[in-house]
Amino acid sequence: MRVCGITRLLGVVLPLVLAGCITTPQYNTPVQVQQVTAPPPGQTVTVTVGEDMLRDGTVANRPAIRLHAPLTIGGLLSYTVSAGIYTQVGAADGAVFYRPEDTPEGGRVQAGALTDPFEALMLRSDGAELCGVSTLGGKLCTAAPPYDRLTRPDPQAGGRLQTLTYGGRIGPVIRVSYRDGILPPVEAQYDLTESPEITYRGARIRVTEATGQQITYQVIQPFGR
Repeated sequence: MRVCGITRLLGVVLPLVLAGCITTPQYNTPVQVQQVTAPPPGQTVTVTVGEDMLRDGTVANRPAIRLHAPLTIGGLLSYTVSAGIYTQVGAADGAVFYRPEDTPEGGRVQAGALTDPFEALMLRSDGAELCGVSTLGGKLCTAAPPYDRLTRPDPQAGGRLQTLTYGGRIGPVIRVSYRDGILPPVEAQYDLTESPEITYRGARIRVTEATGQQITYQVIQPFGR
C-alpha cells in the first residue's frame, strides 16, 4: 500500500505533499453515442415477460468497471470501496479515473475519519494498481482487486431510447409497456383476436405466438422518428 499526501487531524486538513505526488483527476472521457434498433426488422425472436420486445433510438454510453468484492485501501488513513460499478470519467498519464455510478448497482467510497475527502478512483492503465484520490490530490494505493470492464448507459449525457416490454397474456389480451428514455412506463393492451399485429407510436410488431410467459414475434417497423 502506498500513501501519498493525504491526512486529516481533528477536522483540520494537513496535506503532506511529497514531490511529484499530487494527482489531479481528469474529466475528459467522451460519451459514446450509439444508434440502437433491436431486434432488426424481419427477424423472428422470442422474449419472456419483463424483457424488451423492441429497443430503438440512441444510447449514450461510458466505459466502466465492476468491482467484484469490497476492499479497504490503506490502514489508519483509508478509503473503504464497496463492490459495484464505477464509471470512467477521464484518463491521463497512464492512469484512468472513475467515479461511483449513480445507480443502485453503483459502488460507494467512504473516507476514513483521518482521511481527506474522496474525489475519484484511479486505475493504472496496466490494471495493476488501484488508488483512492482525494479532493486535494493525495492518494492511497494498493494492488488492484478483481474487476470486469464493461460499457454502461449514461442517461444524463443525452440520447433517447424507446422500448416496448412484454407484460404477459391473459386470455386473448397481451400487455406491453412503453418507456421513452427515463420517463415512467405507459402500459397498453392488445386483443389478438382482433389482429395479430400491434402498433404503438409508429412501431409495428406482428405476433406469431404469445403465452403468459413469452411471446414470439417480428418487428415490422421500429418507432417513428
